[in-house]
Amino acid sequence: MYEAWADGSVRDGNPGIAGFALYVEHDGTPVYKNALILPIRGTNNEAEYEAVLAAIQYLRVINNEREDCTIYTDSQLVHGQVAQNWKCNFDHLRKRRDEAKRLINDLPFSITLRWVKRFKNTIANELAQAITQAEKERKCQNSTK
Repeated sequence: MYEAWADGSVRDGNPGIAGFALYVEHDGTPVYKNALILPIRGTNNEAEYEAVLAAIQYLRVINNEREDCTIYTDSQLVHGQVAQNWKCNFDHLRKRRDEAKRLINDLPFSITLRWVKRFKNTIANELAQAITQAEKERKCQNSTK
């Protein structure tokens, strides 16, 4: 079974420097971890959605055995809108929600999206926090040159 932990992070305001991280295990063994900066300033909710979308895309490519998968997010908003059909009032988030649902529904295997408290999402959280902090520091250094 694949389990993925996804998290987003924003620095320097909201919207701000946005990034996300993904950590994946297969049967308890780590198989992937990565963090990326979004190309434009984004909100925390956008970063959280991008993390979940990246998890879905990764699992779609790697899961040749078509095993059931679980994605963990500490975003109640993303979990609620994707897994529990909460109302989504903003077009930019609605597009991401609809994309997540479409991708999940089009897969030949099951993905369950679960909400967890932040302390249960430690690795993805640390990766996301680290990459946005590093990007903030890089931008500060570049602005003083």
